[in-house]
Amino acid sequence: MAGQIVAGWYSPHPPIIIPAVGKGEEKQAATTINGMRQAALEMAELNPDVVVVCGPHGPLFADTFTVETEPVIKGDFSGFGAKEEHITVATDLGLAAAIIKECEAQELPMAGLTGRLKRRFRLTSRLDHGAAIPLWYLRAANKGRLPPVVLVNVSGLPLIEHYALGVAIQRAIRQAGKRAIIIGSGDLSHCLSEDAPAGYHPEAHRFDAAVAELLRSQRVQELPTLEELATVAGECGLRPLAVFLGCFEGLAGSFQVLSYEAPWGVGYLVATRSVAEGQGKSYLQGFLAERQATVERRRAAESPPVQLARQVVESYVTTGRLPSQLPALPSHLPQRAGAFVSIYKHGQLRGCIGTTEATCHSLSQEIAQNAISAAAADPRFEPIGQEELPHLIYSVDVLGEAERVASLKELDPKVYGVIVERGRKRGLLLPDLPGIDTVEAQVTAAKRKAGISPHEDVILYRFRVTRFH
Repeated sequence: MAGQIVAGWYSPHPPIIIPAVGKGEEKQAATTINGMRQAALEMAELNPDVVVVCGPHGPLFADTFTVETEPVIKGDFSGFGAKEEHITVATDLGLAAAIIKECEAQELPMAGLTGRLKRRFRLTSRLDHGAAIPLWYLRAANKGRLPPVVLVNVSGLPLIEHYALGVAIQRAIRQAGKRAIIIGSGDLSHCLSEDAPAGYHPEAHRFDAAVAELLRSQRVQELPTLEELATVAGECGLRPLAVFLGCFEGLAGSFQVLSYEAPWGVGYLVATRSVAEGQGKSYLQGFLAERQATVERRRAAESPPVQLARQVVESYVTTGRLPSQLPALPSHLPQRAGAFVSIYKHGQLRGCIGTTEATCHSLSQEIAQNAISAAAADPRFEPIGQEELPHLIYSVDVLGEAERVASLKELDPKVYGVIVERGRKRGLLLPDLPGIDTVEAQVTAAKRKAGISPHEDVILYRFRVTRFH
């Protein structure tokens, strides 16, 4: 018999809404608690065979999803002052294996969290609070019982890959012949008040409003637009939301927002997803097509330095050789200069190598050499494969001459790159990088690259770059 997803629940996970943790303070989140109780009761009444939980606080890897494969997982709330409050779940190992198999079929990286893997990476075997809190409410609604559980963890992979994971989970559930409910566990913005955990940001509320509107309007196609709003939100719920939404690909039914509030500067949204007879909308192919269309639009507008870098990489990866003749660069560019080549795949860095000063006879050769190094010799990444070439976007930074500065006051991370130097150690950071908004953050990151302690004194240099897309 084919299995099916019968419902879903998007859940926040503030530990304070567990009474043994809150000790009365949880009353400030009464709206959230009522929403959690309602959602948990709806799920329990469906009497599922298995519960699939996807959250952000389990083991996190940059390049792979993970699923729990140990038979029994235990947790408690001792880290939140309530060590007497325990929760234990049994893993549905058959469904976990089916999810791993389906991810392999869909070329999605997925690793089973065995005891051996946890020991290798020094990972905890305890149930994390992102999963424990909604399961605690489900257990309470189900008279102290929990069905078997599958625990899935998000990754550093792009948002659309998370949606595709949800689609793969749905397929695995069908193949396993189980009636399943899906729980996506995530809090929204952490920046909604002056005393919020991540500090206040005046635009953070827009992320929460957009998530709520997406669910109320059933406009799952708006998912990619949330990514930019999330940059100022300090959230932990976007990737679990993407997996949650993907689980209902092609299934009829609707989302219902049960509650939303932000009593401590963090957004808590509770929502459910029903499943009805009939065919629902599918979005994955549209997401993938639009992402590839973005690549094609970027390539159609490539500058000459970027076109050169791309052609060199494509030639090298497919033939092992440089093009027979390098394309000429515009005459207004310097004849010789240091240059960095950055390669991105689906919005994430895939390789970046550069030189701070000219090392070749021409800028064309400098870009070509660094393009090959970025594609094949960046120690942080595997060499780029031929199948990846159609999906890559490039940028080239041509560096101006570095000048020594006396203090941090002469730096600006949006305008200048920085070089830090201490003895033989030297680290460089390009300007205008995502997440580097202050001089202090820029210098600290450059020191880290050089293996210099954050508190050690360094000689500082700044330089300008011309960035080409």
